[in-house]
Amino acid sequence: MMTVIDKEKYIRFCDDFQTKIPVFYQYWWLDAVCKNGTWEVILFENRQNEILACLPYFVTKKFGQKIITMPPLTPFTGVLTFLLNTKKKVNQSKNEQKIIESLLSQLPKDITYYTQSFYYSFDNWLPFYWQKYQQTTRYSYVIDDIGNWSVAETAINIRNKINKAEKILTFEEINDPEILYHLVNKGLEDKKLKIVLSLEKFISLDEVLVSMNKRKIFIAKDAENRIHACIYLVFDNHSAYNLLLGSDPFLRKSGAIPYILSKAILEAGKYVNVFDFEGSMLSPLNDLFGGFGGKRRSYYRIYKTKNIFWDIVYQIKNRYDKNNR
Repeated sequence: MMTVIDKEKYIRFCDDFQTKIPVFYQYWWLDAVCKNGTWEVILFENRQNEILACLPYFVTKKFGQKIITMPPLTPFTGVLTFLLNTKKKVNQSKNEQKIIESLLSQLPKDITYYTQSFYYSFDNWLPFYWQKYQQTTRYSYVIDDIGNWSVAETAINIRNKINKAEKILTFEEINDPEILYHLVNKGLEDKKLKIVLSLEKFISLDEVLVSMNKRKIFIAKDAENRIHACIYLVFDNHSAYNLLLGSDPFLRKSGAIPYILSKAILEAGKYVNVFDFEGSMLSPLNDLFGGFGGKRRSYYRIYKTKNIFWDIVYQIKNRYDKNNR
């Protein structure tokens, strides 16, 4: 089990090596989103007490059972390794395997249900497989060099919608998370969905991101000041993540979503090199995000259930997950 000392070490590590760690792995992110449970972390250190790998995870309860699952609004958790390249690739592979096995062996034993979506850089789930975990591959779209990206790289149908919206909409940065929160939820109503954090908790997360200079909110509005669409970008040192995207269901024909995405990509290019659409497996969103000329990038969702009842619960959740991230 993780100890208080491990958590303190991880916090110091995050502070000392911010450029190595994606925003969703930062301790302050986990503090902000893990409200209905607690986050913990397992570390692997070498003999010099240098951290070579970490495994942060979110523990909560479902039906009275302890589970490990994804925190709200968090697309990635799981293993991160920080190994130096060795002359022999075989040695590096063996070292990585031992590290992952060590981390895995320290996960709590009283967990009924486990699921984590791992960051793109994690590409070795064999130690999990050997321990009877299962895996499904997920996809997002990423533009790797947004400084050289232009609307000309979009699919023709996307470009036509952007050109149409350009004539009636303007792009503007705002600093009111409540406006975005309500508009996103309004757009989700027809899918019987809502943002998984309450407004109070979302504003609390937003305050943390503002203090760290890690977020931007943009809207697309018309001449009558009606907001057609909004987007919430979260940043780390390398990437901008499309965390929340929404539109007014009564104004969708304006092309506001493609328009605001195109503007957000260009704006993000002033700060980072990568734009991550944080895509869904749903066909309409796949077509939309894929139409911006980015690369499809895969990542693992790894899961394990204690018995057949929880396996059925997982399969039902996965089948009817309308977010499907």
